[in-house]
Amino acid sequence: MSGDDDENRAWDFGFSRTIRNGELPMLAEFIQIIGDPPNMEEAIQEDRREWKPDNKEIFTANSCYQTIMEGGIQGNTTDFPYKLVWCKDIPTKVSFFTWVAALNSIPTLDMLQRRGHPLCSICFLCGAETESDNHILMHCQLSFQIWLSFLEGFRMEWVMPGTILQLLSCWEKRWNNIKENFVWKVMPFAIGWILWNERNARIFDNKIRGKEALIVEIKSCIFLWGTARGVFKGIFFDELVTSWREKIHCM
Repeated sequence: MSGDDDENRAWDFGFSRTIRNGELPMLAEFIQIIGDPPNMEEAIQEDRREWKPDNKEIFTANSCYQTIMEGGIQGNTTDFPYKLVWCKDIPTKVSFFTWVAALNSIPTLDMLQRRGHPLCSICFLCGAETESDNHILMHCQLSFQIWLSFLEGFRMEWVMPGTILQLLSCWEKRWNNIKENFVWKVMPFAIGWILWNERNARIFDNKIRGKEALIVEIKSCIFLWGTARGVFKGIFFDELVTSWREKIHCM
């Protein structure tokens, strides 16, 4: 707040950048919600924090959790596939990456543009479309071909959803084969993780791998994670790569 008398009192938000014209209506709505700055001379009580979801207005982890699960913060969050994302079969760093991707928050070029950086956004995997979370991990021509190569073994005709969150939300499915169950469960994580690493390698290391090499790398991730869980007992990695359908789908 700036100004000492009633006529000159005004909010001073200290924004780190200049407000754009398109953001002025939101700023006006925000100011309307919070109202005029208070008269500090008339203030009797000191400022204090209040946590509305709790009856005692005191923040607790339990009340925060209950509020989130009831959809009281940022809409209804109960549809988020927590159990699938935070899974013991997947390395924590991969789960964290997938969680960030589902929230549309991995540092892609389009996100940097939204933050005000004047960058040319182009997908480094296909070179044809604007780079975004959903494009890199699902809709890019290279990415989609890799998805199809794995989905064919499950004998499924799959239409890619619009977002990563939608993909994860509809991914739960049970198969009769233990190995198929495991591969299906971890497949989105392995594909997304390798595609993101390939994107970074192309940008920062100037290294490019083709579709077949990336497929082998994805199978390597799945084999590594599955071996730790005893899923691929008696199977060597080279056998898995050369005879994927026979070993996984028993075809």
